[in-house]
Amino acid sequence: MIKVENATQMYRSTVIFSGANFRIAAGERLAIVGRNGAGKTTFLNALAGFSRLKKGSITINGRAVHRARAWRGSLSFLPEKFQLYPQLSVEENVSYFARLIRLSEDDVPVVLTYTNMWEHREKRISQLSKGMLQRVGLSIALLGEPDWIVLDEPTSGLDPFGRMEVLQLMREMGSSGRSLLFTTHYMDEVRELATHVLFLHDRKVDKLAAGDFLKQFERSMAQ
Repeated sequence: MIKVENATQMYRSTVIFSGANFRIAAGERLAIVGRNGAGKTTFLNALAGFSRLKKGSITINGRAVHRARAWRGSLSFLPEKFQLYPQLSVEENVSYFARLIRLSEDDVPVVLTYTNMWEHREKRISQLSKGMLQRVGLSIALLGEPDWIVLDEPTSGLDPFGRMEVLQLMREMGSSGRSLLFTTHYMDEVRELATHVLFLHDRKVDKLAAGDFLKQFERSMAQ
């Protein structure tokens, strides 16, 4: 269980969001939506413990997320822009991250098979399309079988085929009992993947059932 209580975040003197209160239960698939600049990535950074809230708290199973090891072994976070080693192969990159977090390299073929990248394991990162790069990132995110997977704009900039492949992987992740949190600008992703929505707007954060959010969004578009 993630609990967000009276959460307020600021950038310099600008309030990004204020007074947020909600809970995220294990097994939920949560789409995080809002206009550009609404604070989606800012919220994810606070959730993962990369930044401290100005006020309030975020806890996971009763432990503050900014405390050392609060998330250790249970959460994986793939940012929108991530760096891999272009001179190394797909398999070498994933193996490096497995060693970095002290996991057996036996996990590497498992995650690469899951993301349909095993047959491309000997290709250098510099040879890959953006969609394939995203699947390598998802392979790394899956190492260690985390309970919570957090993805920032996972389909951003992908062509229709690459986006379709990533969405299928997200469906499979979400149906495996894991908790999936992802930011998106696409309402079809909310419709297909999400059980709930975190809507950032007007410096507020509202959590709604996905169906209720979509009805609200469709009414606003009809006006």
